[in-house]
Amino acid sequence: MTVEKSPMVDLAGNVFYAGRVMAKKSSYMQQGGALLSGVVLAVILIVGLLFLTGDRGSDPPVQAAAGEDAAAMREAFRSYGRPFQAERDIAVLAREAGERRFVLMGESTHGTADFYTLRAALSQALIEEYGFRFIAVEGDWASIGRLNDYIQGREGAADSARAALESFYRWPRWMWANEEFAAFGEWLRAYNEARDPADHVHIYGMDLYGHEEAAGLLNRFLSTLRLDQPPADPQMSLTDFMAELVGDTPDEEGFYALQAAHVISAAEAFYGNMGRDGSITWNIRATHMADTLHRLAAYHSRLDGTPAKGIIWAHNTHIGDARATDMGARGEVN
Repeated sequence: MTVEKSPMVDLAGNVFYAGRVMAKKSSYMQQGGALLSGVVLAVILIVGLLFLTGDRGSDPPVQAAAGEDAAAMREAFRSYGRPFQAERDIAVLAREAGERRFVLMGESTHGTADFYTLRAALSQALIEEYGFRFIAVEGDWASIGRLNDYIQGREGAADSARAALESFYRWPRWMWANEEFAAFGEWLRAYNEARDPADHVHIYGMDLYGHEEAAGLLNRFLSTLRLDQPPADPQMSLTDFMAELVGDTPDEEGFYALQAAHVISAAEAFYGNMGRDGSITWNIRATHMADTLHRLAAYHSRLDGTPAKGIIWAHNTHIGDARATDMGARGEVN
């Protein structure tokens, strides 16, 4: 079987991965409760370092397996592992990742407090010290857009990050409407308030869910225009129509509307194929997220006049390379 190259990896070969496996209690804005108890903390560096909780030389908390594979894994952990200390190792990670254009930060479970707090700490270091300009998360375009409005200090925006995130209403609302992410939103707002608008950091949702909200955003944009003539080609797709309407160098409002059209188009393809092989819908969603990242990078690069640097927060299954897992055998990309 030929497996298509991972779209998320095909980013000018300039990607840094920071993946973790850890869990503890998460603080929800709407509900409390503990998730799975944590067993392992691992931050994987491209330089081959593996940071693990526990003393160097102690048996790593890996699940027992038979024979030589388990022994080899324990020996690898002893050889390459060392305790992870956030204050010290966040700086190490930021230094290793800082010169890359894109830093992909994973999680093994959605809604786990530690993933949000550690990703926020690493993101803050990358923004402050290495000039990263935007963050894209595995969330809805329009709903995360409300948080972006708040951190930009726009007129009519919510009065807090928490209020902006309470607009999430569909399951799992706690994935982004949680205290840890709200605290990160407040940090972004404070960071931007101390800088000129041209130096602001932005945050976006890159998923295809929330298509109804995207349609509302698009309709509001179109209602502000005077469209004297229908499209010359009645068979023109929505995305082609919007691309022609806003042009090659759209302002922020036009860019938001164009991306909303992409969300609607991708969601139509996604839901229209729900009854078919699961890899089809998975790949539609994965490709949409990768294409969104490319569009965000191009948009911010044009504004800055230099290649923009971005941070991505998503589940491990979205930011890894499917060819190295059983996802590749199923024909799935990420």
